[in-house]
Parts: sequence; structure tokens; C-alpha cells
Amino acid sequence: MGLIAVATIIICAWRAPVAGAPVVRTEGGMVSGSAGSLPGMRVYKGIPYAAPPVGDLRWRAPHLAAAWKGTRDGSRFAPICPQKTDDRDSIYYLNPGPQIESEDCLYLNVWTGAHSASDRLPVLVWLYGGGFDHGSGTEKYYWGDDLAHKGAVVVTFNYRVGVLGFLAYPELTEESGHDASGNYGLMDQVAALRWVRRNIAAFGGDPERVTIFGQSAGGSSVALLTVSPLSVGLFQRAIAESGGLGQAGRKLADAESAGVAFAASVGARNLDDLRRLNVDQLRAVLGTGGPIVDGYVIPDDPAAIYRAGKQSDVPLIAGSTENEGGVRSINTTATAAEVIAHRLFAEEAEDYLRYYPAGSDAEAIASAYRQAAERTAAAQRNWARLKSANGKSSTYLYRFSRVPPFPPDAHFREGPLAQFGAYHSVELIYVFDHLYLKNWTWTDVDRRIADQMSSYWVNFAATGNPNGPGLPLWPGYDAQDQQLMNFAETTRAVPIPRQDALDFLDAHPLAGARSGVAGGGPNVVNR
Repeated sequence: MGLIAVATIIICAWRAPVAGAPVVRTEGGMVSGSAGSLPGMRVYKGIPYAAPPVGDLRWRAPHLAAAWKGTRDGSRFAPICPQKTDDRDSIYYLNPGPQIESEDCLYLNVWTGAHSASDRLPVLVWLYGGGFDHGSGTEKYYWGDDLAHKGAVVVTFNYRVGVLGFLAYPELTEESGHDASGNYGLMDQVAALRWVRRNIAAFGGDPERVTIFGQSAGGSSVALLTVSPLSVGLFQRAIAESGGLGQAGRKLADAESAGVAFAASVGARNLDDLRRLNVDQLRAVLGTGGPIVDGYVIPDDPAAIYRAGKQSDVPLIAGSTENEGGVRSINTTATAAEVIAHRLFAEEAEDYLRYYPAGSDAEAIASAYRQAAERTAAAQRNWARLKSANGKSSTYLYRFSRVPPFPPDAHFREGPLAQFGAYHSVELIYVFDHLYLKNWTWTDVDRRIADQMSSYWVNFAATGNPNGPGLPLWPGYDAQDQQLMNFAETTRAVPIPRQDALDFLDAHPLAGARSGVAGGGPNVVNR
């Protein structure tokens, strides 16, 4: 039986401090914490929210975690799920300290500054990105001290990724009881939210004011949770950064066929063989898969669910960066760009080339980067349109345009600094308000943007509206007067840039588009 039981919300008094933090009673038992990195902050690490998905529980819905006796030590992070991690030459790399990978990885972490269990602070639950094949809730980018310091409880957690998180297979479908398989990583996300619902009051959080927020694959997870019947009522607001409704394109039958091919590639004849494989045998193929329309966790195409008005109608912040494709290597020539444009768009090729000109090789490459970014911007705006046409709650769009102060002598494997700009995920260090994690020459502009973004996010978690004292007014999305908040040298609301180009991309959603958050197009060659 999967994790479907709902226990009574736990509200208890704080116990005497241990190692600088009170001991908290959760449904599984007592857990100690440690002092956070800021005064008054406490962090509780490595709390199990589901049973280890190992052995016969591999590729099953998460089960309830077992209770423990005594007080659990919450001063250390738990293992991360098996994956391929970023290397030290990546612009995304922040040394997380010692990390252990294990299939026993379904744990979460709580940052809080609440004085008692009765504080009822708004709750921010983070869903990490990583293309659904890597990432964890322990990465330094996501440590919650600074957000919590502004008056929230912050939760991060691990969910299964890669083939361990998203394998569909006929025998798995048959044994599930729901005629579905795959989407185990999404079911982990639901299980973590159910744990939050039952337990967060004990940490001073308000289970009726839970905001899910995520970036890239985490942003797409946020979108998928808004259309999943399993997560109804588990959150009241949503924030999606550089990821939206377009990540669950595979259907169950296609995913099962891919699962059968995968099994054959590793010499497995059936499900028993697959469950006997060790993690090292799976590691080479951890990047396969991703969310699917399985008829259970995701019952239909997400956009169709919105058009039917069957989504969780909650306030939303959605947006993207100005140069989403900046960390990708994009190469083309003017000739190749024109040829492919005519092949993909036929009589509309000249319209496409007006928005994304290719008069020279350099111009063609610049257009490819622009289109990669605007694919994501168009998708986020389209989400806002669907939501406003088929729901009542408000939506706030943003664009992150600030180019960070890269060290001039820095070298990253993703490419030269000149191509990065406001690259995919650059906003994370601002949203979490911890610029100090990178030893870059931050300016007052950067510090102001970090303070504004983190304040908007916490305000939104508290009220469903990001606005508050001392912040530039952020108008809600309106289909007639389309504005967004632009985080740049000056943070201010502006008309959505290049709306006619976004309209063209909306009208051609499949032409050259990648199945990914950073877009793509006819000019793109990845390496």
C-alpha cells in the first residue's frame, strides 16, 4: 500500500534545547536540530518522510516511514538519491561538503526561526531542478536560513531522479493497483507535502499556508503538482522559476516501451531482474525518463487540465531568465539557420526570421540564444493565460535580467563568460538571499535585488500577494495589460517584452522545441 494515510496534525510544545535548538516531536518521534547560520535560526536535517525505497519498494509509491525510539540526531544531512553530480568546473558547482549517495534517500530538512509551535509562520517547500536526473535538497544553493530569517519556515527534501524516479514498465503498471507506472519522483514530492501537512505545525509552520516553489525541473514539478489529484489541498500557493506546464509530454504506453528497451539494455528479463540490479549497474542510465501522463499521478495533458478548469486554483508566481540558454553551447551558421527555418516553418519562415534574424553567423547564433530564452518566457506567459482564463486566483509574471558580476578570470566548462548573461538558474542565489556563497564582486544592485526577490517570495508565501512595504509595485498578470516584474539594474514592472515574438512561438509550440525548460529551436546545436 502506498503512502495514502493522513494522520492528525501534530502540535506540541518545544522541548529543552539540544545543541542550540529545541527538540521537536514529529509523527515518527523526537528529532533534535542545530543552530542555523543566522541568529535565531534552527535547522533540522535528515528527517525521514517516507520509508527507504529499496529492495521490493524500488519503483513503488512511497510508504510511510517507520517510527524511531529516543531522539533522532538532526544535525547532519541524509544521503542524496543516486545521480550524476555537477563537476567542480561547472558554473553550478557549490561545494556541498561530504555527500553520500544511497537509494535510502527520502529525507527532508526544516529551517525555522519560530519561537514556538503556535507561531504559524508561512511555509516554503522547495523542489529542486536538475532535469529530473540529478539534484538534492541538501545543495548549498537551497539552504533556507536567509529565507527563514525573513519570517518563514523553509523545507527542502530529496526525491528520486533518473531511472529510479521515472521508470515505466508493464509489470510495474500491473502491480501498481492504479494501472500506471513511472512518476515515482513526483509521488515522492506528494509524500513530502503530506508529511509537511501533518508535521510542520510542530516547527512553528502553518499547514494552511504552504507554498511550493521550484526551478527548472523543480518549476515543472510545481506545475505538475497543480494538476495532480494526489496533491489537492496540500499547498495554497505556487512559484515556478524557469519551468512550467510542458514537462509531461510522454504517454504511458510510450514510456513503457522505453522501459522495456531499458531493461533489455541492462540484461533484465523481468521486474525481478530489475529489482536485483545494484545502483552501479543503473548509474550509467540514470538520465533516462522524466514525468509522464500516466493516468494516475498526471491524469491528462497538463494544459488540457487547465483548459477544463480542473487544476488546483492557487496564486502563482512564474517567470524565467533573460538568457535561459546561456549555459548551452549553441552553434549555427546563417545559411543553416535559414535552411532549417524554411524547412520547419514553410511559408512562415520569413516571419520567423524577422523575429530571429540570421543575416550573419554571429546574428544567427545570437538569435538562437534569444529563441531559447523566449521559448521559456512564452511557455510561462501561456501558463498565465490558461490560468487566468480558467481560474480565479492571481498570477504574477517576472523576468530576471540581471547579469551577475562574473570574476573576469573565471573559467567554466559550460562555455565563455561572454555567452552566459542572465543564464538559466542565475536567480537562485538571489531568491535564497545568500550571495555570500559565491566569492564574486557583488554590488549594491545585486544585494538590493536579492533582498527584493526573497522578500517578494516570503510575502507571497504569507498572503498570496508578493507586494509589501518598501518594494516596487508588482501588478498581477492581466491578459489585456500584460506586465511583468523585471529584476534588473532597476527593479520595476514593464510590459512583457517582444510579445509578437512570443505569440509566434505560442503558435508553433513544437517546431524545433526541445523537451526541456530552456527551450530550443531550429538554430540550436548542443554539445
